Amino acid sequence: MKSNLLRPLPGIRNSTHKPRLAAFTLVELLVVVVIVIVLATITFSVSQSARRSAIKVSDMSNLRGLATASMAAGADSAGRFPNVHSANNSAPYYLLARDILESYGIFKESCYIKDAKAQGGAPNYDFWFKFSNQTPTHYCYFAKDAPTGNSWFQRGTVTPPSKSEYRGSIPYDEIIKDPSKAFARGATDDAWYSVLWAGICRDYPGSEQLAAVKKDGEALGVNVMYIDGSAKWVDKKQMKPRYSASGGLKVYW
Repeated sequence: MKSNLLRPLPGIRNSTHKPRLAAFTLVELLVVVVIVIVLATITFSVSQSARRSAIKVSDMSNLRGLATASMAAGADSAGRFPNVHSANNSAPYYLLARDILESYGIFKESCYIKDAKAQGGAPNYDFWFKFSNQTPTHYCYFAKDAPTGNSWFQRGTVTPPSKSEYRGSIPYDEIIKDPSKAFARGATDDAWYSVLWAGICRDYPGSEQLAAVKKDGEALGVNVMYIDGSAKWVDKKQMKPRYSASGGLKVYW
């Protein structure tokens, strides 16, 4: 009697075919690709947002340092803020040569210009002193500091603030009649604007908007330091063009 141990079980046939390997269909591959792209997009967006936040914090830290130096220099000059603007350029972001700035405690580590397409990041010192007597910087200095009548704001146009923005004690309807009071000379002066330093936000025809914190080529806002030592982030919805000059230059805060 033959053993039944070698007989195949009911319903199972012997086969010489190799088992079929599982494979992705085209649809499944497309789904995987889409998922990877979505995850990469989310990761990139989060990293960019974190980078912009870091730039904003660093920018404010630099502004506080610049304000501290300006106020300390003012305290040594009967409360008058230092004269640090270039005498031959109609923009608030052109300052004097390095040796003069550093005599006020204003150093390149906290006041610089970046590469044209860069956002935040490390200073680019190659651009710091392109000319012998002036330097374009990453920040705007708004003190009315010119000892003569040839100041930067007199070579352009300052837009008066709205009544709700004005912080001084001189009646608003009176002070806006006097353009010489657009910016303060000292910490106790009334002025249209009590801004001392601000991160640069500039438009100029033929060039991309220049600002520290941008998205899709446009500024998201700007940090502002006031003469009373307070500071705040001004969102792009609240920013306005406050200064304009020849050639189409506009400066915002």
